[in-house]
Amino acid sequence: MTNTAKPSMGKVLLKGTIIALAIHLGAQMLLAAMTVNEILPEHLVFPVQAVICAIASIVGGLYTARRSSWGTLSGALAAGALFAIVLLLLGLSIFNTIDWSGHGGILLLAILCGAVAAGLLGSRRTAQRKRKRARP
Repeated sequence: MTNTAKPSMGKVLLKGTIIALAIHLGAQMLLAAMTVNEILPEHLVFPVQAVICAIASIVGGLYTARRSSWGTLSGALAAGALFAIVLLLLGLSIFNTIDWSGHGGILLLAILCGAVAAGLLGSRRTAQRKRKRARP
């Protein structure tokens, strides 16, 4: 007999956040390598970072939204918020300050927009009802 119980929301949220962080870290390493090797011009680094944040948030949010007991939008927003909080804490621990008016606020906005997009894209499709045909 198999156990078909759903995992707790905390585990789902943690997995979605870890997925987003792993994608973000891998993409940042690739971005750094592309910048150092002069494949990507330096003035494009920040826009690419914003896109990376949004994509990581979408993927982590989609994972959470599909498995969430809170609903798709709520689950995706929770995963995006937790992802943003982890990045914020990492930034504070390394740099001791956050530039809200500059790049920090834009990256945070990109993460939250990605979470909203994941919540909207991750909505469960409803099964179509079979209509009974009227007998002639």
